[in-house]
Amino acid sequence: MGKDEKIKVLYLFDRYLNSTMNWAERWMQHLTGAKIFIAAPLIIKNEYYKPQYNFIKSPFQYTLPSSEKQVPR
Repeated sequence: MGKDEKIKVLYLFDRYLNSTMNWAERWMQHLTGAKIFIAAPLIIKNEYYKPQYNFIKSPFQYTLPSSEKQVPR
């Protein structure tokens, strides 16, 4: 690995990111030397949706809900 290349880290979630999982986002914030990828079948575009992360959306998700209340049960 070259000295300017970052370590790549992939996080897998069933939903990104429920408010009860806020600890996971705080954990990712402290990985300053890594390029973070997040994959989930459902991505919620709330306060935990950070532009510095690389999101891998499911092809079955057509919209990004802006809150957990908009997520179908």
